[in-house]
Amino acid sequence: MTRKGKNIICLTCKNEFYVPLNRLKRGVKYCSQKCYLSVLKTRNKSFVREKSPTWKGEDISYTGIHMRLRRYLGPAKKCVFCGVMKNKTKNVDWAHNGGESFKELENYIQMCKSCHKRYDLILGRNNVYHPELSNINPKSIIGKCNIIHSHVVVYDDVEIGDNCKIQSGVFIPNGIEIGDNVFIGPNVTFTNDKYPPSNGKRWEKTIVEEGVSIGAGSVILPGIRIGRGAMIGAGSVVTKDVPEGESWFGNPARFHKKITEL
Repeated sequence: MTRKGKNIICLTCKNEFYVPLNRLKRGVKYCSQKCYLSVLKTRNKSFVREKSPTWKGEDISYTGIHMRLRRYLGPAKKCVFCGVMKNKTKNVDWAHNGGESFKELENYIQMCKSCHKRYDLILGRNNVYHPELSNINPKSIIGKCNIIHSHVVVYDDVEIGDNCKIQSGVFIPNGIEIGDNVFIGPNVTFTNDKYPPSNGKRWEKTIVEEGVSIGAGSVILPGIRIGRGAMIGAGSVVTKDVPEGESWFGNPARFHKKITEL
């Protein structure tokens, strides 16, 4: 019985191999998957769009890009930072290392999910969760290593320092200045106009100094200065300046204790 097929030359290793007729019709050109993958790695081809709007490096579980990365680079097995191996409880995958191009294979490394979040902060990048759900004006001045959750509104005349944590639903209008190491709980609202609307004529500046912690659902009236290391309780309405190192809460917010006494 004669075989229905023929011998062809592999385009990679140049070895002759037999191809059955059904595979020959599909246009087989490589003798093995190893030869095929070696061609993909050397081929100058964009496997992901530059500055892809659907993947910005924040979520390493995004499946579309990683299916392509696994096809080109193989499965990720070991985190290059903590050394953890991939198993049922530890997710290790390919992650962007902060290089300029998103389409160069050398800009991807093996990393677990926990190290990936810390790696963003080590590089000095801001970790913004779901930026498509937030409204952050590009003219605003935002420092380094900040963690900003979804549904956050930041206007253009806003300054935010370094190492801040801003939870979901925070509203920051024009004229707000936030220092370093500030924690802002969910649904905190800053205001800049006591008698709205004034169309910017009577806007007042609010300053939040370094190390301040503001609880969830608080409202900060315009023209307020919150001192260094102060703490605002959840649901408070701050109507006047808060000295440094004190805890205030209530509606309107009043002095409770010194931070050292808590």
